[in-house]
Amino acid sequence: MSLKALQCSALRRAVCPAAPFLLPLSGPFVRTTSSNGNVAHPHANCRQNARLYSGHRRQSRSRRDPFAADKAAVEKYENISQKILDFQGELYSGNLEAAMEHYPQLKPELSSSHVKELARLINNCYRNGRMEHDREVILGHAQTLVEDLRKRKIAAHPLASLHLISLFQQSKQYDLGLEFWDWLLKQDETYADARTYGAAIEFLAYYGTPLQDLEELYAYALKRFPGGFSAYHLSPEAILPDRSQQVTFSGTRLLLLQGILAARLVHGSWRDAYMALDTALRLYPTAVPARFFEMFLYERPLIEGYQVFLIACRSGNPPSAPLLTAMLSAFTDAQSLGGDLSHNSTIAKAMLNMMYAYLGAGGELNVIHLNIAVRGALALLPAARPDKDEANLHGVHRAMAEIISRLINAFSERGITPSSATFAAMINMGGKLRRGQVVKLGIDGLTRAGLEMDSVTHRVLLTAMGELQNAHLVEESWNALVEHSQGSDEGLIKRDWMSLAQAARRAGNAAFVEEQLLEFEQFLHPGLGRTIKSELRPRDETPLLETRQKSLQGTLTANDVLPLLAELDTQSEKLWDLAHTKTIANFYLSPISTALSTIGSTDTSSVHAIPEEQQCALYDELTTDPPSRHSSHSQEPTTEPEAAMPEPLSTTGYPLSALRYENWKSINAVLSEAEAHEEARQLAVDDALKAGKPMPSSSSSSPVTKAVRSGRKRPLRFAGNFFSAASLKRHSHSEFPSGGDDESGAAAALQMQQWRQDILLLRGLEKDERIPSAG
Repeated sequence: MSLKALQCSALRRAVCPAAPFLLPLSGPFVRTTSSNGNVAHPHANCRQNARLYSGHRRQSRSRRDPFAADKAAVEKYENISQKILDFQGELYSGNLEAAMEHYPQLKPELSSSHVKELARLINNCYRNGRMEHDREVILGHAQTLVEDLRKRKIAAHPLASLHLISLFQQSKQYDLGLEFWDWLLKQDETYADARTYGAAIEFLAYYGTPLQDLEELYAYALKRFPGGFSAYHLSPEAILPDRSQQVTFSGTRLLLLQGILAARLVHGSWRDAYMALDTALRLYPTAVPARFFEMFLYERPLIEGYQVFLIACRSGNPPSAPLLTAMLSAFTDAQSLGGDLSHNSTIAKAMLNMMYAYLGAGGELNVIHLNIAVRGALALLPAARPDKDEANLHGVHRAMAEIISRLINAFSERGITPSSATFAAMINMGGKLRRGQVVKLGIDGLTRAGLEMDSVTHRVLLTAMGELQNAHLVEESWNALVEHSQGSDEGLIKRDWMSLAQAARRAGNAAFVEEQLLEFEQFLHPGLGRTIKSELRPRDETPLLETRQKSLQGTLTANDVLPLLAELDTQSEKLWDLAHTKTIANFYLSPISTALSTIGSTDTSSVHAIPEEQQCALYDELTTDPPSRHSSHSQEPTTEPEAAMPEPLSTTGYPLSALRYENWKSINAVLSEAEAHEEARQLAVDDALKAGKPMPSSSSSSPVTKAVRSGRKRPLRFAGNFFSAASLKRHSHSEFPSGGDDESGAAAALQMQQWRQDILLLRGLEKDERIPSAG
């Protein structure tokens, strides 16, 4: 053993005789030598170990920071929270592409509300999409969402499923929609509830599922999602506990009712569809979803849609502005320029009545509505006839100028100023009617408004000069158009040249066009030159003129036209008064007319042949519960007289009891209109069969459907002609039997009896297989 080892062993035995082996071989008690042979300080190792231990502890604390995990979690949470906030911002701002960029990494963190809003945005963007490419991209986003829902990678929401089904209906992707719906049927209420079933019923209706199957699906949904006695409250024979109060029960499944209403309309079951609308108006007279009314505007004739539109406005729930635009455009298409002026007057008054009701219900008009109103008013002017003395019609032009001025002032009260298109409409109508006074009225109005003529207005003026057959003014109008085009980027376009060719041909000035072709030859494509020359070939314009003047065989006098203009002036004055007040109208004190025959009248009775007291009695019979018969389905306590609550009012001033009654009368009036239309359609079908001609199409597009180009391209079922001659004759006069004499009284009693039977059938109080069971 070495000397060093012996020294250590002796020292350990001296310090700890009992267990010398427990002491270290080196330490503060052992003198050790350094590498150079010198004896080290006895506490050198101690100090060195302390330094090592201290460093080890510092490293240990840094690695074992007890808050490190929490800090990382907080940072991760803050990062995700910020991304979710950004995602929500993109959703509410309508930026779909930016939202879909965030979507993949946020899937696990999204709530069901986020998924619902994303599906809603996808549906709205597809509906409002203009480019086909954009729609294909949006449809891809919808498929991604469906796939993630089915794989349960994201939270579910019934309204998300509703929006996706609606999108598949809009895009006509029926295979994708059917596959998704088949999967939803097997899921719980997290994925599909009664609202989703309503959307699915409408989707299946457009797919072509038979109505009987859809009625069964509707009944199944009522049983699966009973809510607050939904099957009873949605049935036609249901009675409210208090007609003067809002309903207090929840879960009435109104969107489910909306779905079956749409299905009935698509399949031509119009009576049952109106029954569904009547039910919705009975339950929620001031809060029926807009879709209920829109479906009738798409699927029924315009004359029925007009009445449904006014019912919506009277309830304080006006449809959208694009729908108003579409309906007004359809009305102007129904006017016959130079034709029956009483026909045109009825339509023009109806248009102003719609604007009045829409504005009074809180809707916002725009300059497009002003332009349409101007065109509709000008249609009351007869077409000029060179072979007739029209000196006595100068007063008519002044009256028309006053009406147009009042319309412009009414819109100006709401901050809507006329545009160049407004005066272009006047110039265009003046040309078609061959009335230079109207053309001058438009030009003067454009100048007074401080507006410059754009290329469209120049073309309209050129065409009007051709209609007036004024060769000199055709040349001047063309030169003004050329001068305007020199300051624009596009220059002269094909449409400009075609307008010149048509105007010159009508004015008998084809030589001027030949001169212009030579002057601009170097700028024209050879094919365009040939097209312009072909337009110059003489053609017979007589059929067009005969169509415009078919009802003007005799000489019209001011006495024939001024009374019609006076009625229209009254409507325009009402519109101005309402626009000037800048408030919601009180339709209870100043009722609006929902029937064409009662426009401008304060009498809101829809069926004049039936006295008002008899209508009230019948309404009470059908909507109140006799003391001997209390419904077991409704568990709401009967309100005691002393505990009666004040009756709420609609935003349009109606007490709820009065509004429910007016809605009931209006629904029965439009049912009568629908019955007349169905009879006319069936007569046309019978005549076609007898003559061996093709039957009238049952899927032709509604005039409203044609006018709306925002994705809602829905087929019209059994629409036919929305204004028949008999219908207009009926609505152009307000002479109805009053029940005063014996003959008219007997007719009224007979009609009352028939009407009672119809309403009993409508209410489901008689057995009818078409009405689904309430059970």
